[in-house]
Amino acid sequence: QRQPQLEQQWGAWLDNRYLLEEADIAEHSESQLTCRYEAAQGSFSITLPSERCSVLPKPTTVENIALWLADQIAKQTGTATHVYAFEGIDKGATAQASP
Repeated sequence: QRQPQLEQQWGAWLDNRYLLEEADIAEHSESQLTCRYEAAQGSFSITLPSERCSVLPKPTTVENIALWLADQIAKQTGTATHVYAFEGIDKGATAQASP
């Protein structure tokens, strides 16, 4: 069953937040975090305020983001959670987690 209030809460928390893989962290201080990685398109680097970043233990694929969200929400609410994460039309992933 959908939980609109919970969806709104997490949507607001994720708004303007940068999700990154722990392995990509190049520098980290109390105030900022720098992420660097190589891809087929070249080298990428970004420095952001630490409070705007959430670090995931795995690559930030939509599948891993869905699983991370399900885990976080299940821990927060103490109930089994099912998450649908979308990255475009007919693209996305689902994940389930228990507290």
